[in-house]
Amino acid sequence: ITYIHTPLYYTGLIFIVRTNDEIVDIKSFDDIRRLGTDGRILSIGGTAEVAQLNGVGGLLVDDSPKSGEMNLQMLVRKRGRLAYLTDLEAAILIPKKNLTNDVRILPTVFSREARYLGISKQVPAETVERLRTDLAILENNGTLAKIIKDYNKMLPGDK
Repeated sequence: ITYIHTPLYYTGLIFIVRTNDEIVDIKSFDDIRRLGTDGRILSIGGTAEVAQLNGVGGLLVDDSPKSGEMNLQMLVRKRGRLAYLTDLEAAILIPKKNLTNDVRILPTVFSREARYLGISKQVPAETVERLRTDLAILENNGTLAKIIKDYNKMLPGDK
């Protein structure tokens, strides 16, 4: 895969809890550690998110969910207290799976990462270069920033 190094958009990692949970916000991983055994985090196995959580240390991480949908289902079934997902995935899955009355998104965004366009090596070089040039134009004239800003308004969490 060839990547174009102009960011297309950004995603943030957020925590989701059941609607009736008393947690109002989690501002740091220390807040979760203080929950002790009641702070089990559900996160999708094999992802960078699980690696991040395990790297922090002292957190109870359940990486048995195999998808964002399973992650939220397990949260609703009280298999964990917090679910860790990207804001984009949460914004799509919660309404799609009719979970708006069952879960809520905590306001703190734990990290924001750029997402880039990946192109198959089979795409002709002139097409890749055209995409690179066009994205650079959109970035330089401010259009890409406007698109990203409008996109981010649709996502949960702090902006």
